Amino acid sequence: MSGQHLPAFKHLSFVWVCGAERGGRGVALTPTERQTCRNGPATVQLPRIWNKLVPERHANGDQGMETDVLAVIAQDMEVGLEMRQALRNPRVVLADDQREMLDAVSNALGGDFDVVSTVADGASAIESVARLDPDLLVLDISMPILDGLKAAARIRESGSRVKVLFLTVHDDPDYVEAAFSAGARAYVLKARLGTDLLPALRAVLQGRTFVSRPLNGDR
Repeated sequence: MSGQHLPAFKHLSFVWVCGAERGGRGVALTPTERQTCRNGPATVQLPRIWNKLVPERHANGDQGMETDVLAVIAQDMEVGLEMRQALRNPRVVLADDQREMLDAVSNALGGDFDVVSTVADGASAIESVARLDPDLLVLDISMPILDGLKAAARIRESGSRVKVLFLTVHDDPDYVEAAFSAGARAYVLKARLGTDLLPALRAVLQGRTFVSRPLNGDR
């Protein structure tokens, strides 16, 4: 390929490079490029992969090359964005009026989830969800200003895509029913945080629901 064709494309973002690999176009990414995909938008230099993406009939610098490359970009853009979503950690907002519990949950999530906000009341949870568009909201029920059930209901009414998980001390089937009526996908007892929180979050991300077993056995 002649150098005169490269400048227009050398600043394409990660979505093409990542998408090209996942789209089955035979582009084997280097470890550095794979890390770029995980980290987010960044400039990726294209000379190494150019000849793999451009049809062989353009090997001699056919002037239709740019059109074909732009078509590849258009086809791969959506795939690349999906790959980016799959590679990054789920983003989580935590809502609890006890600082110790917020710290405990943050520690329990480890490196598999990114805590983007911690708040102490339901009204702040609504604001954080609207502002940050997280994947998950871990929400207490008993909180000041606005309780978790009312906050979850308002978030659902807003049309937010966030998936809500309640983390609470209330070991009562009436609360479980109220939580799911408010839009929850999971209900975890604080007493079972160590065993149930991560499985519950993963279940929710996979489109399933989760409810902790009652502390006094099956009811």
